[in-house]
Amino acid sequence: MGFLEYWRNQEMDEQGSLLPTEESSTIIDHTEPSRKLSYGQLHDEVKERGGTRRTHASLNNMANEQMLGEATSDLYQGMNLRQGDRGQLPTEAKEALMTGDIAARHQIVTDDAQGHYPIVQSARKGYRKASRLFPWNGE
Repeated sequence: MGFLEYWRNQEMDEQGSLLPTEESSTIIDHTEPSRKLSYGQLHDEVKERGGTRRTHASLNNMANEQMLGEATSDLYQGMNLRQGDRGQLPTEAKEALMTGDIAARHQIVTDDAQGHYPIVQSARKGYRKASRLFPWNGE
């Protein structure tokens, strides 16, 4: 099943009004995926599912390790950037982290993970799946 079939099978409330209703209408979606939105959605989900400060920190480090193949300190030090400021990373790195955050959140929801360890395990599965998309991670 492709996205269109999936989307068409959703209730209208879940679809939202993403398609123009008239020829002159434009599509305005203030929740369009972005790096900050995907990061926020992941961490909001983690919080709702009983994640702790340690869970959030673990996922941030895991995102760098799984999606970029680098330990957090090595990544920022190697690029001479302030640690933790994703906004300063190159576009390709930001895209990889965004993709990983989206995959991790979907895996957490799919697994219905609750609490620190289950959340971390589910996120790891999501990040691993997404990491295969990027050439620097190999196969």
